[in-house]
Amino acid sequence: MADLPASPDRDPQYFDRVLAAGVLSPGIARVGEIAREYTWDLKQAPGAAGENMTFKGLKNVVFSMEFLLLGNAQLQEWESWVSLWDFDPTKSQPRPINILHPLLYERQVSIVAPKKIWAPKQSRPGDNLWVAKIEAVEWRPPPKANVARSPTSASAGSSTDAPKDTARQQEIRRLTQQFKDA
Repeated sequence: MADLPASPDRDPQYFDRVLAAGVLSPGIARVGEIAREYTWDLKQAPGAAGENMTFKGLKNVVFSMEFLLLGNAQLQEWESWVSLWDFDPTKSQPRPINILHPLLYERQVSIVAPKKIWAPKQSRPGDNLWVAKIEAVEWRPPPKANVARSPTSASAGSSTDAPKDTARQQEIRRLTQQFKDA
């Protein structure tokens, strides 16, 4: 486990804010559960009890953040801060955002993309406390394509490995030639 850069007991202020694209979030931030999920291929072991496990990779971490905003000033800060999360949905790739929070740091999550952004809502009618929420997903560049390919057919110079014509293809070829000759 990575050492946290801050302790909730010693440095609670670092747990109350999120740094996204170099800008601190307004209000008080609460980061939800963060789980790193591993993908496994489980197969029955031949002739034995139990399973063979093959590691298949990591899934991107999905997590949510809730922000408690007090008053109009923090609501205005929120509108400015949440605009950092906007991206052009016509693009195939999101614009990733650098993010820093001690709990995300612990799970080695540092670049994310927005998944859902909720508008702020009042905690209770008549209150001046607003709650906003963002769901984000860890961003990692797509894996490089494997360019090494297995040969799919024999080389052009080899006639022994060439596929044989079916009887139907031979008949079509013969009739086509007859039509051309006529």
